[in-house]
Amino acid sequence: MSSDFTIYLGLFGWLFEYVLKITAVVIGIMVVKALRGIHRELQLRNEGSSE
Repeated sequence: MSSDFTIYLGLFGWLFEYVLKITAVVIGIMVVKALRGIHRELQLRNEGSSE
């Protein structure tokens, strides 16, 4: 009984860690895309104001 529970707990912990890593990667990609978009907008505004 207890051995099965430990195995399930280990699998759940591994799965949880895996999901956390994927979530962190997805959030990181979204942040980078957002920052690039903001940077592009600022560059366009600077080019427009310099003319």
